[in-house]
Amino acid sequence: MSAAGPLLFEYRKKNWNEVAGNTLRQQRKQALAFGKSGDEALVQCRAFFQQFAA
Repeated sequence: MSAAGPLLFEYRKKNWNEVAGNTLRQQRKQALAFGKSGDEALVQCRAFFQQFAA
């Protein structure tokens, strides 16, 4: 593997974390917009992301 391989992996990992964070914020805003509490919104967001972690 070239020296750029690990760097590219780290970039993609950071980029995915940024995308996930942005999506999490959007999901939370949507849940709050439908009148759910902050805790309910976070539970809904965690359940959404656990689908992809499995």
